[in-house]
Order: sequence, then structure tokens, then C-alpha cells
Amino acid sequence: MSLVFILFVIAIIALLLPSQLTAQKDSLRDVDSSLTDRLEQLKKDYQFRIKELARRKKSGDLAEDEWQTLSSELELETANSIDATKLAQANTHEGKSWLSSALMVSVVSVVAVISYLYFGSFEQAKKQFDLSVRINSEANLIETLNQNLIENKNQESINMLYLAMRTKVDMMPDDVDAWRSLSIFNSSYNRIPEALNAIKFAVKLAPNDLDLKIERAHILALSEDRSDLFASFRIINEVLKVNDKHEGALLLMANLSFNFGLYSKAINSWNVLIESLTPENEMYGLLKERVAEAEQLILKKQQDKQESRMKPGSTVKPSSSTEQAATTNSAAKIQLSIIIPDEIALSLTGNESLFIFAKAVGAGNFPVAVIRTTLRDMKKSYILTDKNAMRPEMKLSSFDKVIVTARISVSGNAIPQNGDYQGSSDVVTKPYINKSLTVTIDELVKK
Repeated sequence: MSLVFILFVIAIIALLLPSQLTAQKDSLRDVDSSLTDRLEQLKKDYQFRIKELARRKKSGDLAEDEWQTLSSELELETANSIDATKLAQANTHEGKSWLSSALMVSVVSVVAVISYLYFGSFEQAKKQFDLSVRINSEANLIETLNQNLIENKNQESINMLYLAMRTKVDMMPDDVDAWRSLSIFNSSYNRIPEALNAIKFAVKLAPNDLDLKIERAHILALSEDRSDLFASFRIINEVLKVNDKHEGALLLMANLSFNFGLYSKAINSWNVLIESLTPENEMYGLLKERVAEAEQLILKKQQDKQESRMKPGSTVKPSSSTEQAATTNSAAKIQLSIIIPDEIALSLTGNESLFIFAKAVGAGNFPVAVIRTTLRDMKKSYILTDKNAMRPEMKLSSFDKVIVTARISVSGNAIPQNGDYQGSSDVVTKPYINKSLTVTIDELVKK
């Protein structure tokens, strides 16, 4: 094992040393900075991923073949150990001192040690080194590998294209298109965190590119994190403020709104797009169909709501006076549904606090039932009972009339602040036996 390791390090040095002796004088600073970043990434990112995969396999979350596939993908990233070699290969005009070369060899050797200990794959490192040489000599290498993947969709082709994309962004960190391509690739294989990381770099390099921002919004919308969805809507709105007819932004806004039941907003976005098209355009007909579908769903929603209101309510009579007393005194129960209008919901991040509380009429401001959560974790409905009381003597069933309020707090403070949104119910009277009501949060707090 020791002999193999020594040969591994010697091979890395043999690959690095000739190019270092002929590298540009001021390339060491850039290479060293790049290596430092990659080394930090190896320590923090790779260790975490490998341990997490091992944990998931051990706990049974991953099957053997899934584990092998994911491990293979992670193994591709071992090529970070030769970042300095790649950068040195791209700069071969002026000589360097033996001292600088020795320093670079030492740094790369450390990266090689870490890569070997964690992955033990010199072949994988060599593969990325070969790719770095090809990227320098073949301008259309990525396109060629992509075409090969289309014709021969197998794991080897996928791995090769992914490795080439990773190598290219390492070699050319200022190439916006390289980061964009890497993001699209990761997104297509549902690697959302990596896709977001890549598109973030692309947006940072071209902050005024609206198309890039919409691509980022699209990937955020694929995330399972609800805060990412709010971020997606926020980016779309920012783009539409700059260009209210941006096709990508309008399409994404319409599709997301439709998927989340915001049919009116979807129709508005589609209609803006339709206005810019001629009836002969193929998209014109498709958008018209989507608008008609959304209008039908709105109509159905209204009919269902009307039918629900027309259904006669039913009451359950207690079988005895004892049951009546028990129900009146101890079974206080108010079911609450919360509505947040689209224009307010789309301006929020999901990190805001949500307070739901009932206050007794004529009994001061102290709440008799309280629920606190976050907007991200908001449920379709909540139930207020005596269990939500803050004091035993101040509980829901002890009062004859209450008003229920729901408030979104940006600061997280229970006391209303400027910029908060809230809404309140009408007066609810006792007995609170399965009372059901809806509160719309549509009032901006101004103090």
C-alpha cells in the first residue's frame, strides 16, 4: 500500500514539474489561490458527502447500486488534486524558479495525498488531467462529449461529460457559459444543490443577464425547500420589473402560478405573452389552451365554493344534560383556515413568523389561545382549543365571545410592527363546538 502511494505522489510530481519549470512568472499566485480554494472544498465538502453516503448506505436509505453510482460521481471530483497542473499547462510562456516549482509541487502533493486517501484513484485523476489537455487543444470538446452522450447514453458517457464540465470551470472560472452548462447538466439529473451552486457563479459573473436569473429561478422552483420557491418568485418579479415582457419570466411565472392554484395570475402572464404573438405562431394556440384550462378551473372552484355554502349544516345533540355541560365547558374547538392573497404571498420569503391567536371580547389584550409557527411550515388549517391557552385561568372555554387574528411577522416579534400583515375574524360566540372560520391576511400593519 505504501509503495503504491509513493508511486502515486511521484507520478503527480512527474506530471507537474516539467510544466512548472516553464510556467509564467505570475501564474503561481493564481494557481496557489485556486489550489487553496479547492483544498478547502475537499476538506469540507468531500468529507461530508462521503460520510453522508456511507451513513445512508448503512441505514438502508441507499441500495448497493445507488451507492456505487453516487460514489462513482463523487470519485470524479478527485481531479481537484491536479488543478495546479491544469493551470500550469495553460501558461507556458515564461520560466519559474526552482523554489516556486518546489512550493507548487508541495502544495499539489498535499492535495494528492488527500485525494488518494479518500478516493485511492490515480486513474481518475489522470483522466481529468487528460481532459484538461484536450480542453486546451479542442475548442468543441464539451459539444463533442454531449453529442456522444446523446448517441450512447450510458454511465461512462455521463461521467465523462460531467468530468469535462467540472474540469472546464476549474480551468476557466470566469467562463459564464461553462458555469451555465454545468448548471443545466446537474439540473437535468436532479442534482439541484450542485445546479444552484453553478448557476450562482454564472449570475455573479453576469449580474445583469436576465436570462441567467430566470434559469436560477427555474432551478430554485425545482427545490424541495419552500424558501427556495419564495426566492424563485422573488427573482421572477425582479426580472419583470426590469422587462415586463420577458418571455422566460412570464412563462415561468404562469407555470408556477398554475401549479400552485393561482389561476388568475397564471392567466395574466399567459395573456401578456399571447399579445406579442400572431395566431400563426404555434405557441399562440398552446397558450390559448392553457388560458382556457385555467378559466375552467376557476369556474369549477367558484361552483364548488357555492355548493359548499348551500349545504345545510348539521348539529349533534348531546344525549344528556351531563354531556351538554361537558361539551360546553371543555370541548372548545375553533377550526381556522388562513388565506394569503397572491400579491402578498409572492412578496414574502417564507422565513416570516406566523402568529394565530384568539382574544376575548371585553377582556383586555391578553390572548386566550395562541399558536406560533413559520410561514414556511404553514398548514392548510389550525385548531384552537383550551390546550393553546397561555394561562390556566385565561382559556378559550372561559369566555363567551372571542375574535381570532392571524398575523405574519417579518421581525418575529409577537407585538405588531410596521410592515407586518394581519387579518381578523368576526366575533365568534360560545359555545365553540367545532366552529369553523376563515381569516384572510390582507391588512398591512401601520403604527
